[in-house]
Amino acid sequence: MCETDAYYVNCSSSSFNSISLIFPTNVRELVLYRNSITSLEKDRFILSGLTELQEISVNDCEIETINLRTFSGLGKLALLSMCCNRLREITPRTFEKMNSLEYLV
Repeated sequence: MCETDAYYVNCSSSSFNSISLIFPTNVRELVLYRNSITSLEKDRFILSGLTELQEISVNDCEIETINLRTFSGLGKLALLSMCCNRLREITPRTFEKMNSLEYLV
């Protein structure tokens, strides 16, 4: 179950295995701690209409792969937290054109 308010969605420990399409499009902070999202798919956030995101937290989600263009279209994203995952390599240009990104954890 997710906790939500006007600009915040917290779906920690919700047994998600992918980024869902059910989030309101005005979300600015998306928290997905402790899920089983092994791959961040190409264009997933933009296809979900989540263009207002400023913070994404996907800590401890067993992420192994970040596909190129996963974060495309997220021009307002300032914080991306992905600690405690299973990433072994990050493809060059993964964070290309993310001019607002200030913190990558």
